[in-house]
Amino acid sequence: MVCAWIGHFADAAQTIAPEATSAETAAPVLATETAEANVAGHPQLRRLYISALESLDNGQIGAFEAAKVQLIDYPLYPYLDFQDHRRRLRQLTATDIAAFRERWKDSPIAARLYDEWMDDLSQRGAWDVFLQNYEPTDRNAERQCNYLRALDRSGDRNAAMSAVEPLWMVGTSQPKSCDTLFAIWIDRGLVTNKMVWSRLALALQARSWDLARYLAGLLSPELRKQGELFYRVGRDPALILETQRFAGTDDATPQIVVHGVRRLASIDPSGASVAWSTYRKTFAFEEHDFAAMLGEERGSCETHTDRRRGWVGIAPLAACSTALPGRCAAARRRARQNRIDHRGLLRHRRSHRPAAGPRRGPRDPDCPQPGPAGRG
Repeated sequence: MVCAWIGHFADAAQTIAPEATSAETAAPVLATETAEANVAGHPQLRRLYISALESLDNGQIGAFEAAKVQLIDYPLYPYLDFQDHRRRLRQLTATDIAAFRERWKDSPIAARLYDEWMDDLSQRGAWDVFLQNYEPTDRNAERQCNYLRALDRSGDRNAAMSAVEPLWMVGTSQPKSCDTLFAIWIDRGLVTNKMVWSRLALALQARSWDLARYLAGLLSPELRKQGELFYRVGRDPALILETQRFAGTDDATPQIVVHGVRRLASIDPSGASVAWSTYRKTFAFEEHDFAAMLGEERGSCETHTDRRRGWVGIAPLAACSTALPGRCAAARRRARQNRIDHRGLLRHRRSHRPAAGPRRGPRDPDCPQPGPAGRG
């Protein structure tokens, strides 16, 4: 397998990132075009390089080290150095890691060895060394959680707990290693209903259903019923059409309504328009609230894309049905015509190339026009 890979590297002159579990699968992006040419131009060194990797995989460390010394000028030598350090990961010191990173600072292997070393420290529970070498610029969520857990264990609880919320306040589940940190944070009473509700909204937007269901159950008893309703509307936005369910005067219900109408508008624009007309009266929403919710600054007509049919048209949303009924009705008629034109165009394209685009009526500055037909 090593021979097959190195042959591919030299023949195709490609740069490949290594897999985490095997020394023989691929090398990091190390070589320039000149280096790649050197690989192909030194068949003896190439064979020695392959032999070195095979020796390492077979546990023949003496043979590997002897070959490595002879390959210092070989273009793929940095990869051998990486593998040499990697096999001794648990024996490496912070000084070793710093020297390796400096030596190969222009290669991805520098950061990779550091990452693997830090992850090994956390797995072994070497928290003192982990804390001393953690870099605040690290964006790895799992490593951030491990750092805050270590910081909390060290006695600096305030600093640790104050940094948890940004990690927690996301719409998707974080790595399992964060669960313990989050549990400690919650048990200490540092999470509020407002924070849970905000993350619930993020989870529903991201369609992280398991996370959303968990968060709904995390709410206090007086808000849990609304949280469960929020979750149900996220899963089935058509529930928003049952307007009698959403007659509450609490602060949560309007948020549920807005989320439900937004979701429904993407699959049933007409139904969303009808529901919104009712909710405007119930909750005193303004017309521009609906437009802003759907991302339309001008609030006149909403553009709806049907990707299954490959056309773009004007959906009969509330802004169209109330603000500019005459002009937006004309826009909807043009959209329907575009749809018909597009179907005919598809048939035409089977036998003719090129084909003309869909016809459009005159532009109305208050009604965004359909875009070109197609899947986009």
